[in-house]
Amino acid sequence: VINKFGQKINEAKIDNSTKWKRKHLTTVLQSYARTLYLKNYVEEIEKIYQTDWEYLSDFNIHAITKLSELLNLRLPKFIKSSSLDHIEDKKVDKLVKLLSGLGVDEYITGIGTKNYVYSEVSKFKDAGIKLYWFDFPHPVYPQTKGDFIPYMSVIDIMFNVGDDSINYIREGLKSAVKLDNRYLE
Repeated sequence: VINKFGQKINEAKIDNSTKWKRKHLTTVLQSYARTLYLKNYVEEIEKIYQTDWEYLSDFNIHAITKLSELLNLRLPKFIKSSSLDHIEDKKVDKLVKLLSGLGVDEYITGIGTKNYVYSEVSKFKDAGIKLYWFDFPHPVYPQTKGDFIPYMSVIDIMFNVGDDSINYIREGLKSAVKLDNRYLE
């Protein structure tokens, strides 16, 4: 990645002058060579790396879309905030304005955002947006090596349990999303 201090996420460029794709793909294939279901996905995983992406965000969107297809999930819709009207605000104020502008009335955010979102829940409430916390209780599934290691890439579960991946993921999702309790007050 070619980065400059303070650059926006959508400005992060990929350094295609290096052999990063081959190195990354080789590492993935070697790491999962003994898994039961690598063979089911290897062709599609290799295709992800066939394009010379200019921006890291475009590569990520492509990879997420392809992995969603392989899991038979409804395809995600991506909206880059950089493609929307420019909003000068920072953090929560900017987020609430972006969500409101898109007509969003419910927002699911990761538990890692609690440090700055939690104290400003009233801004979501005032905008008519219900705030949900996503805290994924990781399901345990068979892995090839040693003790179970949670929170690996989605390819870990795919390569280890194949088509059954989605069932494990859905099991974890059953209690992952919770409405912020301050909406109940």
